[in-house]
Amino acid sequence: MRFFQKKLWLIVLLACSTSLWAQQLSKEEKRAKRKAYRTEARAYKQKNVLPVIKAQRIKLDAVMSVADRQKVDDLRAQKKAARKKMRAHRKEMRKLHKKGERPQLTETQKQEMKAMRKARRNAKFAAWQIVDKYETTVEKLIAEIKPQQEQWHKDLKAIRVKHFGERKPASHKTGEHKRHHKRKGHHGKRRHGMRKMLHPVRFLLFDPAATTKTKPGKNTTIYPNPLGTESKVEYTLIQTERVTIRLVDANGKFIKEVLNETKSAGTHAQKVDMRELKNGTYYLRIKTSAGTQTKRIIKR
Repeated sequence: MRFFQKKLWLIVLLACSTSLWAQQLSKEEKRAKRKAYRTEARAYKQKNVLPVIKAQRIKLDAVMSVADRQKVDDLRAQKKAARKKMRAHRKEMRKLHKKGERPQLTETQKQEMKAMRKARRNAKFAAWQIVDKYETTVEKLIAEIKPQQEQWHKDLKAIRVKHFGERKPASHKTGEHKRHHKRKGHHGKRRHGMRKMLHPVRFLLFDPAATTKTKPGKNTTIYPNPLGTESKVEYTLIQTERVTIRLVDANGKFIKEVLNETKSAGTHAQKVDMRELKNGTYYLRIKTSAGTQTKRIIKR
């Protein structure tokens, strides 16, 4: 009897572990899911959020003096140059130090970092001085779009749930709430996403004349890759348009047309059936208004 019970428990545990293993996604699938979420959220913001913020920001320019508008342009240029310099500095640090290793800076590098932090602090202080001059107008313009902000928040949450499901509440027993509070820092809740964009200084430095372009290839993911018989190509559109996907071989010879339809804005997934093809390297050519993307796909 005991032997039978032990055997039964072993079968149950094996079934549970097999079920959990089946639910786990591979690293490639997780990366594809995160990328799909980011591209769909970015497309939503470009279509719904940015036009509204641009319109409000133009209203601020209308009441600002010519001298203050010139100061804002100078601050934008300083911010862009500082970001470029910081990226170059980080790239250099990655070359000199191994991943996960704390970099040991030289005295010259420490002085450079100190100068960059000081310049950033001075630029932020100068921006706050301009914000203070138009404080009433800035607060009014941001308050006017509060109803839209609430809708944006709901829609973006729905996109996140679509890709990742509902978030689990933090557990006090496991200490997740402590880690959550630690991430917020010493000054309360961190601003991110739209809250960050509608921060008074960010709102002031936002350039309503700037255009956001999506580079071909940045919003397309293929998984699994390498594949066995079937793969999926996932892409995101900012607007409703015609999408053409063609499969070609390693020499660029046309094999078949996978898709040629008009698709709505958002993220879409298209199956690519390769059961009849030999093992080897192929390419998918995805044509949209953003340009033509070429993605390599391997069949094993």
